[in-house]
Amino acid sequence: MLRSHYKNNRFNKSDTPLDILNKRYAAGEITKEIYEQLKKDIGA
Repeated sequence: MLRSHYKNNRFNKSDTPLDILNKRYAAGEITKEIYEQLKKDIGA
């Protein structure tokens, strides 16, 4: 099920980790706290 969720072309091969993180936050998939922590983790 998780695999099919991410096969919907929402993410492109050219998306950076920050692009994906921003899309997940904008879609409401993650909280602001998680967003900020992941942003630090990827060095953005």
